[in-house]
Amino acid sequence: MTPIVFQDYVVKTLFPQFGINKGLSRNAATRWMFKLGFSPQEHRKCLYFDGHERPDVVEARKQYIKDFDFHRKLSRMYAGDNLDVAIAVDPEILGDMKEKVFIFHDESTIHAKEKPKSTWLLPGTTKI
Repeated sequence: MTPIVFQDYVVKTLFPQFGINKGLSRNAATRWMFKLGFSPQEHRKCLYFDGHERPDVVEARKQYIKDFDFHRKLSRMYAGDNLDVAIAVDPEILGDMKEKVFIFHDESTIHAKEKPKSTWLLPGTTKI
């Protein structure tokens, strides 16, 4: 929540419910947020544990590598300076199975400089 988001909510959603047809300045929205108990909090770097070394996660990662190696053998290899030479899969390796095609996708959702420097939070709440 930011003062601008709060201002937009009040003007477009809350005021019309009470028949108020006026605007709200950003300064007024900021003062209202303080009165409601919100306060700006700076984001700081901190230590984060995601459990990437838990036994079940390590085992899942090993299984993923085994599966990837298996499916990679069923996929064409590309060579050449521009990766324009396709080396077909050996039919004996394929057997009754179909050739695999890998499609990679980067699922990054946050990039550098996209994260705001501060967030308005109520006491006792956190962003995450």
